[in-house]
Amino acid sequence: MDSSKKIRIDLSENWRQTEVLKSLSDLPIGFIDIGARYGAHDIVTPLGQLVAVMAFEPDKEAAAELRTLAESDPLGRLTLVQELALGEAHGSAGLHMTADPAASSLFAPNPAVVERYNISRARPTGKQLPITIKPLDEVLKAQQDKQAAWGEIIKLDTQGYELAILKGAEQTLRTTTVALFIETEFLPIYNDQPLFSEVESYLRSLGFSFFGFHDVHLRSKRLVDKRNYPLGRERPYWADAIFFKDPIEQSSWTFSNDAPQTNFSNTNERQTAVLILAAFCFGYIDFALELLAILPWPPESQQRLRKLLLDSIAQQPKNTIRELEGLLEDMHKSPEDANLLLGLFMDKYRSYADFGDITCPHFSKSPK
Repeated sequence: MDSSKKIRIDLSENWRQTEVLKSLSDLPIGFIDIGARYGAHDIVTPLGQLVAVMAFEPDKEAAAELRTLAESDPLGRLTLVQELALGEAHGSAGLHMTADPAASSLFAPNPAVVERYNISRARPTGKQLPITIKPLDEVLKAQQDKQAAWGEIIKLDTQGYELAILKGAEQTLRTTTVALFIETEFLPIYNDQPLFSEVESYLRSLGFSFFGFHDVHLRSKRLVDKRNYPLGRERPYWADAIFFKDPIEQSSWTFSNDAPQTNFSNTNERQTAVLILAAFCFGYIDFALELLAILPWPPESQQRLRKLLLDSIAQQPKNTIRELEGLLEDMHKSPEDANLLLGLFMDKYRSYADFGDITCPHFSKSPK
């Protein structure tokens, strides 16, 4: 399997003929990237020009670099850069700067955890950057130009401050957002920061379902040499968590004329179309196909979209064999690194599908 495979919606005739694009009504999907220091997250890259980006970055220098990146965006996307920090309410605070600027947070680093696990990037520099905080709901309300349906997909990476930002975006989450991509922590890297369980609980109260982790990063004291002792376990450190507003689970979306409306006509159909595309970007193709089945779209359009979605994750067995042969070749070249090479190979696929529910007669250990 090739985990680097990226399928992009290239607006070819096959995609144009699907109802999912027609449902967008020429209004781009509004992707909000909160904590966008190094540019818009590539999780929505497959959507190309179907998406517009609103990027938030409170650091003045980083925001200037973002604007430069936006001007030369190879995808030609509309990008708005907001030099602003978000939170639950109006206020001002100090951004605690760290050795790696990307690890800076509105919470002070927790020295007990930072030193225990040698998280050097989160070591404080002693400097604080004064910033102004506003709630996302207020920012979007003041946005005059409706250039996109802002907030349909939101990504957050704010070093422990995600829950406060979500609480300041409650109206947007209730009415507009269908998918979230959030960095969450399991270790209190920063003092007083909420952890994954608190973020999940809050979003569940708003009707979002936790679907899984895009990737999970583990941590230990590194007292064990994993090259020679690879079968130990480590504790979760942080992970990008994925949440969807699942209409099947919530049973709250309908397509009747009495359905609640917002600023867009056919709101529920549009939201479901955006949700299908978000599931496509995040790799949840099975969920996208579930959603496709509940939409009142013509059979030929559904079949065309089904094929496009499945093609995005197709893998020829010969390519899998070739990749495994490459792994074995590397192991033979460096046998002392065999455990490390296998571990790195497994890391590439750790967050993909579980195959334990499929019986394979050629596998030496039968699934439970």
